[in-house]
Amino acid sequence: VCRVPAAGRWGAESPVLSRSPIVQQIRQDCAEPFAAFEQCLKENQASVTNCTDHVNQFLLCADQVKLST
Repeated sequence: VCRVPAAGRWGAESPVLSRSPIVQQIRQDCAEPFAAFEQCLKENQASVTNCTDHVNQFLLCADQVKLST
């Protein structure tokens, strides 16, 4: 199950998930597109579908994150 986190609550739902190395890497590498998505949600609370492009940019970034080994 994939959930979009509530604005300002990224990782708050699952402490175990928030400690995951891949989640930490995504937070680091994709901070900018995620912040843009959060801002869009704040500005479009009545019509979150206006943020489709923002969430797609974040998901594209997250999909490209690789863990350093």
